[in-house]
Amino acid sequence: YGKGARIHTNSWGSSQDSDQGKYTSESEDVDDRANYYDRFYNNVEGLSILFASGNDGSGSGTVNSPGTAKNAITVGSHLNRGGSAPNLIWDSSSRGPTDDQRIKPDIVAPGAYVRSCKAQEANDVVGTWEDTYYVEYSGTSMATPNAAGAAALIREYILEIAERPAPQGSLVKALLVLGARDVGTRDIPNNNEGWGRVDLKESLAPGNGRGIWVDDRSIMSHTGHLKSYTFNVTDSGQPLKAVLAWSDERGSRFSTNQLVNNLNLEVEKPDGTLYKGNYFSQGRSIQGGDYDAVNNLEVVLIDNAESGIWTIRVKDGGHGGSYAQPYALAVSGMGVNDLRPDPVVLEDYTINVDIPQLGDTISIQTTVQNFGNVEAQNVAISFEVEGSEVSSQSVDLNPGASKVLEWDWTPLTDGSIPVSFVVDPDNLIEEISESNNRFNTLINVTTPGIKIESLVPSITLRDSDETVTSWNITLTNTALIPTNGTLDELGVIRNEDNLVMDWFIGIDRTIYELNGSATVPLSVTLVHPKSPDPGTYIIQLLGQDLDNNIDYPFSLEFVVPLLTNPDLETYYDWFPVSPFEPTSVNFLFHNAANGQAGYDLFLTPALGWMVGFDDLSSQGGANSASTGMMAKGEKIPINITVIPPQVTLVGGTELTFLLTIVTQSEDAEEIEIPISMKVEEVPRIDIISSTNYGDLSKDSVLSLNFLVENTGNIDLNLSPQIITPLGWEVTTSVSPFSLPWSGNNEFQLIFQITDTATSGELEFILSDGSFSHRWNKSANVLQTPDGTLSFARLEIEGEKWTDVMGPGSHPPNKIMNFSWVVSNDATTLWFPIASIASSDGIIGACSDLPSIGKNQEEILVCSILIEEGVLANSEPEFSLRLIDGTDVVTSSHSLLVEAIRAISWNIPDQTFEINKLKTVDVEITNIGSVALSHQIRAMPPEGWSLTFAGDGVLDIQPGESHIEEIQIKPLEESSGIVKIWLSSGQEVSNFEHEFSVTTNNLNTDGISSNGDGNSLIGISIFALIMIILTSLIILQVKSNKNNSHNHSAQDSSFSNVGPHQSNMYQQNH
Repeated sequence: YGKGARIHTNSWGSSQDSDQGKYTSESEDVDDRANYYDRFYNNVEGLSILFASGNDGSGSGTVNSPGTAKNAITVGSHLNRGGSAPNLIWDSSSRGPTDDQRIKPDIVAPGAYVRSCKAQEANDVVGTWEDTYYVEYSGTSMATPNAAGAAALIREYILEIAERPAPQGSLVKALLVLGARDVGTRDIPNNNEGWGRVDLKESLAPGNGRGIWVDDRSIMSHTGHLKSYTFNVTDSGQPLKAVLAWSDERGSRFSTNQLVNNLNLEVEKPDGTLYKGNYFSQGRSIQGGDYDAVNNLEVVLIDNAESGIWTIRVKDGGHGGSYAQPYALAVSGMGVNDLRPDPVVLEDYTINVDIPQLGDTISIQTTVQNFGNVEAQNVAISFEVEGSEVSSQSVDLNPGASKVLEWDWTPLTDGSIPVSFVVDPDNLIEEISESNNRFNTLINVTTPGIKIESLVPSITLRDSDETVTSWNITLTNTALIPTNGTLDELGVIRNEDNLVMDWFIGIDRTIYELNGSATVPLSVTLVHPKSPDPGTYIIQLLGQDLDNNIDYPFSLEFVVPLLTNPDLETYYDWFPVSPFEPTSVNFLFHNAANGQAGYDLFLTPALGWMVGFDDLSSQGGANSASTGMMAKGEKIPINITVIPPQVTLVGGTELTFLLTIVTQSEDAEEIEIPISMKVEEVPRIDIISSTNYGDLSKDSVLSLNFLVENTGNIDLNLSPQIITPLGWEVTTSVSPFSLPWSGNNEFQLIFQITDTATSGELEFILSDGSFSHRWNKSANVLQTPDGTLSFARLEIEGEKWTDVMGPGSHPPNKIMNFSWVVSNDATTLWFPIASIASSDGIIGACSDLPSIGKNQEEILVCSILIEEGVLANSEPEFSLRLIDGTDVVTSSHSLLVEAIRAISWNIPDQTFEINKLKTVDVEITNIGSVALSHQIRAMPPEGWSLTFAGDGVLDIQPGESHIEEIQIKPLEESSGIVKIWLSSGQEVSNFEHEFSVTTNNLNTDGISSNGDGNSLIGISIFALIMIILTSLIILQVKSNKNNSHNHSAQDSSFSNVGPHQSNMYQQNH
């Protein structure tokens, strides 16, 4: 199809018996292509696809695939010669119907005993007859090319004779069926012959005055769509036949009905009787029946159509497809006329003399032929000379017939006389083409003489550098008899002022022997200066007929306009332009015209760019400007600015900007001068860090994420360089890398900020040769204090030691003052706050510290108290912490609790009644640090008795209390002291105790007292003791704080501190 083929003939098919009658995938493909190429509304030209029905015999349903396709023209075979040919179907021709009961074949053509050319390479060919060059074969493979030839002639007739648009394949199919003749007994349609054998004359030029009418430019778009056609049948008794065909959309081999778009044909007689497509009996249409819902070709045939108005309708009975359905309708009958007569005068006329003489009568013969398909009656033909009618004749012409007409004429003027022969000058006949009714020609009529002619007598100088201009002329003998002629020149004058120019004219002055009507081609050459002054210059020539003494003057024109010859002067073959910034481009504009001239200038940039004049335009930056009037040879500077597009172009890209120059002259001339530019190579990158950071700490890690984008227009090979402040270490770096134009690269840099790191600039440099790009950012490293803590001394009750262990152990319930030397080795001020963290049973407090500068030392005193009840020889701990923000300095120490044996007594004074036994509770508390186990002894005063209610044994842990009951009875009224002690308790502090006893009527102070009052007194005394002890600790701490502020490590009181002890634990954070 792409090579121009519009007839596709196929003498092949499936050899599988199982494919007979079936709608296969090959059938689908045929229908799909035919449907596609018949959609004329998509500007396609139609496609006729022919397939042989096959040679599988006369059995029903033997038609081969893809001859089963709906849209194919499926061809069966009839006898070509012998016997009952052509009215006998060949036995082996495959028959229909298809599996879905469609009529196949569509037509039959000569296929049995057909002789055709034999290829010389076909050595194994066996036919029913053959010789060296020909062979005789039988089969539908011979019938199908015959039908294809008929299809090609129909298509050619439609295009070239009817001059209709390229026909659908369905129209070619419809016309083949329109002219098809029933074979043998009238019984079409049938599965042997389909709609009959091909008869090309009946398809295109039916006899008995019947005409042809077609339509293949209509569509059905939806179910219910209807289109009607009316025909005035002028004479009764002749057939009326209508064929509707359409290239249906492809079916499916999995379906039992292949029809997709179901169109219906309906013909209505003048009296209203209806005939439906494909409802036939005995080879002709009959009334009644149902619409055909199977075939995509429908026919109505009326044997004897009565005169009157007949109506033909095409209906869309069910639109199941996806596209509008084109269709073809072909009709033949009396008064049905679409293919009209077309009489034409042929161009092969004759004259009875070779060259007519002025005043002689001549005879002209012409031929007129009817290229139409119906008779042309009483056709008028007119003979015209120079547009005026001289004579006319009328003829009758049958289709294809021709007739010779003779015309007499006496020429009254000489020269090339235009004559015309006009068919149907009054336009009385409806023809196929009205554009071929006139034949025009020239008849030369001569008289004696010489004639000079030039097809181009006037030449305008266009090139200012040109110095030679030539004309082609002819010297012609206008007579029929020979003569001698020559040519001469008479000079050059300027028409405006008759100034004679001293220019050279080159001609050949030879004497020419000229036969009758002979012509000699000659050349005239004018040599002139460059860019002559504007004007019209006349070259005067003289032709002479020497034999008859006849002169023929002739002039040539040399027109010199204002030759606007603009030129650009620049030092560059091309201008470099920036891909990012506007670029100024400068050049000189030169008026090289042959006079003063003005020019309009227009700039056309390369795609995406902008360009404008800086100063010539009325508004700066406009792309049009004017030079104003320039003197001959004047030069003016032109400055333009080139603005790049938003999309960056790669470096080295070559661009062409167009400067269009329009001359400010009567005949405005447009000159285009390309201005070459080249995009500069610009290396450029952006380094972007997505990491934000503030102040940085020492001994920390900084990770920076980088994105490097190539924002230039060339590829780069980048080498990195990293510059850091002192004390920084690069732990993860980046290697050299390539960065293509418009590319990017992401990576991470990791820095270790050491304890010696300083603040400064972080710099990251990427370079490629001479190009480098620097990223930098300030980094502030916080200079944290560097605090140290050194133990100085321990002070207990005025005694001092330089060892944290002091006397070797630490007494409980005594304030111990520990002192340290605190210093700062950093330049940053240190603001430490001291605190004590300790084990259970230890309490402590520290003095306040001032701010400490570099190399400054301060004394810190902390008071520590081991509470009562902490086990002797245990090792409780405490830690000193100096905190300043996140900086922590610690010093941890272990204490050894001193072994102390001590008790306290709680026995209130007692009052008794004489001879009455009273039990007294003796409370003993272990206020030491070791367990005690002793026998309790007691001695009453004289005249009193005392016994232990229990066993009198004390067995008590530190911090515990023991109640011992003793029974006392006065034997007489008296008072005294009861002594109580621990047996063998001399090592126990306060191991003995005494309390007062008295009878009711006797008090040492003369005041009566009771045991409860004594208890209250004892409790009050104990509370008072605890208050005093706590106050002493607080006073001591305050004293230490004052001392730490008022004494430095160099005070004389610390002169014996000595070096720091080895068992002191220090930790800096």
